[in-house]
Amino acid sequence: MLKNMAGVNLVHVPYKGGGPALQAITAGEVQVLFEGLVTLLPQIKSGRVRALAISGTTRDPALPDVPRAAEADLPAFRVNFWSGLVAPAGTPADVVAKLNTALRQALAGDDARATLTRFGLAPAGNTPPEFARFIDTEILRWEKVTQASGAKVD
Repeated sequence: MLKNMAGVNLVHVPYKGGGPALQAITAGEVQVLFEGLVTLLPQIKSGRVRALAISGTTRDPALPDVPRAAEADLPAFRVNFWSGLVAPAGTPADVVAKLNTALRQALAGDDARATLTRFGLAPAGNTPPEFARFIDTEILRWEKVTQASGAKVD
């Protein structure tokens, strides 16, 4: 994907999580790392690594001086780190509703928002049907990217 957009050819080096990948970039074993701000922010703030661009659609409040990829001549490059709360299939609807209400109330609190923002996260808090649609959209989007890359499961 990046090769098509930026004319660069990168070699993917798989790591077992953000920790080992972060060790590799700080040790100079790799030159570029795509990772969520939760992992990278302390290293960026300490000066051990340098943020080149934010891959989302908006600048991050935790790093207001770091441009979006679109501002760095990569207008189509949009990758967002996201996470969500899920439950096993068949969980009763009233239980899902109760969990969703509690989560949305927690995310609406000033303390939670401030803490999450400090770590480079933007709380969303949507409904279960909205989140399901979002996941479906992400699956389709990344399926196209995977197919275009030629990546194969081995």
